[in-house]
Amino acid sequence: MLFSGNSNGRATQAGQGNTGAPGEGGQTCGNCHNGGAFGPVSGTLSVLDGTGNPVSAWQSGQTYDLEFELSSSGSPSGYGFQLTALDASETFAGSLSAGSANTKVATASAVGSRPYAEHNGGASASPNFTVSWTAPAAGTGPVTFYFCGNAVNVNGASSNDNAMPGRSLSLPEDGVSQLADLAGTKPDLELFPNPAPNGVVQVRGEWLAQERPTVTLIDGAGRVVRHFGPVDGAFEAALDGASNGLHYLRFQSRNGVHTEPVQVLR
Repeated sequence: MLFSGNSNGRATQAGQGNTGAPGEGGQTCGNCHNGGAFGPVSGTLSVLDGTGNPVSAWQSGQTYDLEFELSSSGSPSGYGFQLTALDASETFAGSLSAGSANTKVATASAVGSRPYAEHNGGASASPNFTVSWTAPAAGTGPVTFYFCGNAVNVNGASSNDNAMPGRSLSLPEDGVSQLADLAGTKPDLELFPNPAPNGVVQVRGEWLAQERPTVTLIDGAGRVVRHFGPVDGAFEAALDGASNGLHYLRFQSRNGVHTEPVQVLR
């Protein structure tokens, strides 16, 4: 965010994240930067390999360029952004480093010391930002990039600016099944109704209270649709954002990963 106390980046100045990622309390750049004549603001993120080609899955230990581009109406005087990468358990995944002169990496103390890439110094004259991301260890599973950006008038405050909504991009791990099961005994989980005619599933089982797993809704292509966070007992899973068809609820605990199929009917 680019208001007077945070023009050097929200993580740098305030120790906070504003991408809309889990753990940020729903905050995005638009919570402060609004009311201007630069909207709507939009942003696109591309994940590129060493030859500049887009990738559809990541490989362990490889370094990729994250190309983030903002666009807006009007004639803003500058741009800002913030980005982070999380695995299905909402833990930071891989490592980030600056890829262009207008980017840097900072730690957000208010979000569990989570690393973020963001604009370097004041507002960038360019709407294009490049961040280097080195992929995490094999077996991490899908990684979701959360990002947000704004177009500003550089008046030293957050007034009369505009921002894009927080967005995310999920990338599966190359060559690794996202539906790996726990070793040993199967958890005593019950999902009902399944199929889910109204997109709502009740989940129960003693294993939930014992393991306190993080639960993620994944579509048939391995893309993350929604996070439910750690649960410690029976809960209702509202499958918001899921289209008709086969999906999976992915339960990740300290002892491994388990998935359960759920058929969504709308």
